[in-house]
Amino acid sequence: MAAAVADYAPRRRSGSKIKRSGDESRLDLRPTPDVLATISRARRAGQLVVGFALEDRRPRQHAEAKLAGKRLDAIVLNHPRVIGASETRLDLLVRGEGWLSLGAGSKRRLAARLLREVERLARPVPRA
Repeated sequence: MAAAVADYAPRRRSGSKIKRSGDESRLDLRPTPDVLATISRARRAGQLVVGFALEDRRPRQHAEAKLAGKRLDAIVLNHPRVIGASETRLDLLVRGEGWLSLGAGSKRRLAARLLREVERLARPVPRA
């Protein structure tokens, strides 16, 4: 499952376009449900939960807090400046393993690299 949701949404929806009037307007926002925390709390035994952090200030610190607070297995760190760009840089924080740089490059190449890492994490650990 994958979801990209906003942290906030408009408090009221308009049934039609809001026309320009020249007056100032105010947009009231409400927090959206925390999909990732909900999924993590409801996980089945053996289910892997990986989140994404799009951070612009103290990115590693915020990603580490999100990993711990939402009880994730791993979190992928991204930066807002890559939105709409063809290339990016990704870092992966795995619980119990620490940070792993997935490098920089095309989003397609990094997506493939990320999937390989998630597959590695999902493999059962052989017992001795």
